[in-house]
Amino acid sequence: MCRHVWSLSIPLAASIFVFVAGCGQNPVTEPLSDGVLGTFVAKGDTFKVWITEAQARADVVAVWNGESNKSIPDGKLNAGPGILEYNAPWAWHIDQDDIAMVSLASEECDATPTEVEADLAEWVNEKGRLCPSGSTLIFLESL
Repeated sequence: MCRHVWSLSIPLAASIFVFVAGCGQNPVTEPLSDGVLGTFVAKGDTFKVWITEAQARADVVAVWNGESNKSIPDGKLNAGPGILEYNAPWAWHIDQDDIAMVSLASEECDATPTEVEADLAEWVNEKGRLCPSGSTLIFLESL
């Protein structure tokens, strides 16, 4: 049986790395890079979004700087908390390359993180996107 072990560390340089081992391969260390990690609150739930898509990155930076009202992440929903488990404890994450920042949430993708978690299979396999209305960006980290 193949097992992967994930370990999170934050060195002095403020990079985030993942250590992956198993399946007879040598350990690999890969940083989250070329993107931003945004922490959001939506109706009391805190969640994180890793953004590498260029326009979404520019938009979220504008939100952080008070220059845009596009505060809602709208993106493809994937199972798992993402590389480095950056969106833990949630069992899902928004795809870093299939995301846009929007000012209004569509009814089809509007839900809280708790609602997504409660019916994860439907959200990932059927609805496919998440855009939690009322999202507020509370922290932004460039990596």
